[in-house]
Amino acid sequence: MTNDQPNWGDMAYRVAIGDRLRAGVLQVERWGILVDLGLPFNGFIDRLSIGDDLERFHPGLEIEVVVVQLAEYNHQVRVHLADSAELLGPATG
Repeated sequence: MTNDQPNWGDMAYRVAIGDRLRAGVLQVERWGILVDLGLPFNGFIDRLSIGDDLERFHPGLEIEVVVVQLAEYNHQVRVHLADSAELLGPATG
């Protein structure tokens, strides 16, 4: 019998703090942005790292991010916009 559920314990082998990734915006909320990192678990950008500029983000937008934390308590990959990140346009693929 196989288990198809993602295993949080494997995340440290897939991604590390400091890794730069392309991410597709999934959802924009007042507390932050949920992003698809192409990993079994989604990423999250906290509003505090973005400021009041949430209106420039929308679902489908592709951005470049840097992994800043693997939050085990809620199985979340915390990311920030990459220093030189520009909005890359609609996510493809």
